[in-house]
Amino acid sequence: MSGKHCCVAIYNVRQEVEATLDALHGKGCDLTGISLIGKGACREGESFAYYGASCKMQFEGEHGAFWNRVSQLLGGPTACFWGAGYGPYAAVGAIVALLVEGENSLSIRGGLRTLGTALYALGVPGENALHYELLVSEGSLLLLAHGTRAEVEQASDTIAMTNGVEMAVHAA
Repeated sequence: MSGKHCCVAIYNVRQEVEATLDALHGKGCDLTGISLIGKGACREGESFAYYGASCKMQFEGEHGAFWNRVSQLLGGPTACFWGAGYGPYAAVGAIVALLVEGENSLSIRGGLRTLGTALYALGVPGENALHYELLVSEGSLLLLAHGTRAEVEQASDTIAMTNGVEMAVHAA
């Protein structure tokens, strides 16, 4: 048992993600273990983000304010990626390092793309990771809580009281 714990919550409404992040913050959850992945920040053929003088990514466009707020709340790394089969998507939080590692690696696991491989590295089983990849391609937002068992349990208790579409806790 490697001790990997991850809660994955699916949202279709940005305001519900913001409410969940506010709830997690209000309950004292460590937001450094929270990540968000989704489409909408990046659109094909248009500018979607830039780096300012602070070297911090700033989103613009229709959903720029949402992604900038998430980035500010989580305080972690922020990046945009292009996923084969599902196009551009944004990621905020600790998951970014795993996505970058996956982009630079040839060790993609059995049918999983970069996003699925990053989820797998967090303890999400392969078949669930494929499901989550599909949901992102369809426009859903994935809110991830990853860390120790206690941290994930605290976050998942709070997330369970929100209006997400689906939630699952994975441990490997």
